[in-house]
Amino acid sequence: MRRFFDLVIAGTGIFVCLFICLILFSVTVGDEQGLATVFAVFSLLIISAISWIFLFILAGIRLVFKLDARAFWGRALIVSVLSFGACLLYAFISASAQAELLSVALAIFSAFTFALFGCALAIKTISTKKRSNQENETAKAIKNPRKNGSFKPKKSRGK
Repeated sequence: MRRFFDLVIAGTGIFVCLFICLILFSVTVGDEQGLATVFAVFSLLIISAISWIFLFILAGIRLVFKLDARAFWGRALIVSVLSFGACLLYAFISASAQAELLSVALAIFSAFTFALFGCALAIKTISTKKRSNQENETAKAIKNPRKNGSFKPKKSRGK
């Protein structure tokens, strides 16, 4: 399950974003009050779903090439944050609405990448702790063979 965890998280993110978009769309079909707010939320959810799709593709690439999750998502996080910073700087310099929208999309993508990096870090830490506990128990069993049942009494010499 650990190998597919980031795929499951990304797939769940896609489903949740699109499901909320569907609910939002079905609720506001006949209502024109607050349409701008609904449209903004709908747009952010669509951008979120697209970000999750990209993360799903990246998780598939990581799985196919059998890359370490923590290192892969860490590098992806660095790249996404740097591209977000560059796009944000460009948006402030040019005062372009398209650049501002792209910077919002990259911010959402960076936040989701951070979430996957956090999950990979937590899974790696948990599995390392379990492995070290098992190694400690094995080392204790080797040092003290009487407790693990491998002690055999010496044969008594008959008189």
